[in-house]
Amino acid sequence: EAALTRARNSQRDPVWRDDYRATRPKVERKFAHLMRRKHGGRRARVRGLLRVGNDFSLLAGAANLARMAKLQARSNPCGGWEVAM
Repeated sequence: EAALTRARNSQRDPVWRDDYRATRPKVERKFAHLMRRKHGGRRARVRGLLRVGNDFSLLAGAANLARMAKLQARSNPCGGWEVAM
């Protein structure tokens, strides 16, 4: 009960609210994109906790690669990524 009260009090802080509102929609949208995929999403295609975790990781990786292709991301010599504009 005390932890819940502390969390609610910290959520009243305007800085916390601004940060939450800035990041939450992006994260929720990406989760929604993963959930509506034909292969995966809300139903597991395999049985077992380990296999389901591996399958979801594969699904997330495929979604990330598709997003990077759409943004035309390229690796740079420093070992990072850059987006072609």
